[in-house]
Amino acid sequence: MIPRFTTIVTVLFLSYLGNLFYSIWVMVQPPSCTSEGLCLKSFLLRKPNLELTIFVAPHSNPRGPEVIFVNKFLLPNYNESYERLMAVELPRLTKQNGTLYAHVFLSKAQETLYSGDKWTKLLTDPETVYTLVPMSIYKEPEYKIFQLLQDEEDIKKNVKKPVTHIKAVLPVSMLKEPLHFSQIHMPSDIYQYIRLYKKKQEYLPIFLHNTLQDRSFNITKIDKNTTHVPILLRYEPLSYTGLRILTQTQLAMVTLQQFGFKNKDIDEIKAIFDTNHYLLLISIIVAFVHILFDFLAFKNDISFWRSRKSMAGLSSRLVLWRAFSQTVVLLYLFEEKASMLIIVPSVISSVIEIWKVFKIIPIDWKNLKLKQLTLNRAEEDTKKFDAESMKYLSYVLYPLCAGAAIYSLIYEPQKKLVFLEYQKSSQWSLCIWFSFHVTSTFYQL
Repeated sequence: MIPRFTTIVTVLFLSYLGNLFYSIWVMVQPPSCTSEGLCLKSFLLRKPNLELTIFVAPHSNPRGPEVIFVNKFLLPNYNESYERLMAVELPRLTKQNGTLYAHVFLSKAQETLYSGDKWTKLLTDPETVYTLVPMSIYKEPEYKIFQLLQDEEDIKKNVKKPVTHIKAVLPVSMLKEPLHFSQIHMPSDIYQYIRLYKKKQEYLPIFLHNTLQDRSFNITKIDKNTTHVPILLRYEPLSYTGLRILTQTQLAMVTLQQFGFKNKDIDEIKAIFDTNHYLLLISIIVAFVHILFDFLAFKNDISFWRSRKSMAGLSSRLVLWRAFSQTVVLLYLFEEKASMLIIVPSVISSVIEIWKVFKIIPIDWKNLKLKQLTLNRAEEDTKKFDAESMKYLSYVLYPLCAGAAIYSLIYEPQKKLVFLEYQKSSQWSLCIWFSFHVTSTFYQL
């Protein structure tokens, strides 16, 4: 006996989920090194006093005169989180719609030097590690909202070029565990952060930009008159598990951006990692189960309509308006630049709804005309009951839908005319969809 398709998909899904958890478990296991001569020990075993030194510059590889010293902070205990608010002076090029980079050094605590010597010394200090943090993004200014019936001239003012925005948080992290790494079996994502100390079998602290705490929405708009911006320095110590999750996630984010995911989508994925590891595993399970149920729902919906030979008991109007409303909602999501995690299922649902329309309205594609439909008695009764139900529902629902659209037109702020059309259409679609949903419920009764 051949297993059902649903059973096969469920078994494959559970197998993949089990393999995923096993891979995660292997990934987060701390390394062990037993071969003398091939092991790297941590510089943290010396228990040094560490400090953070921050510079900013308009380029990722600046010249000396372009560098601006911000501040330095002693880490009293590098095993604990640390935050300090800084007033950062902006370079001249940054204020002219340029970029801004933070150059963060982690070094042994030293005597105070003025900024020029500090920059030069830190670049050549064999006991110092460094990370580069992009602090600027280009973003179009928020559209000026307006009342469409009162401020029609403002529509033309909404088109502006992207301007520089500065991130409000500077997140950095360090591996706090003094682990021994094997030079042969070192993970590739960790290898790029290894810096040897004076060519010995000892590595400096693994120090990096914590991209999981980097958000594109927590930003400050600047212009040529802005001289300083507040930036919060946030230091977070990492366990080996946290470090592997961070480095693997960084690689995944790059792949997602290549597939067209935007900063807003990436931020939503990063928010998943704000919880502890146990809640993260639960979130992964829930997300995968949700995907499985979505897939099975789409599969059952398609199977039902493929095998359907009669429209008896089904409302044709409901199918038409569901396709229309789903399409309008999809356009609304595109207009609002919603997350790809929301848009992709909506696209699939819209395609299925449009496919249903061609099932109830057959088309002769060769002659490009509608085929003649012959209805049996049950379908005739369904059509009659459909029209009668809609007649009574329209007495209440149509005035309510029209009133909501007029109220929104007059009183609610809008961004632009196209957005307004989608919004009004989506309101009508939801009202009409609700009426047909009630009608379909009557059919089932």
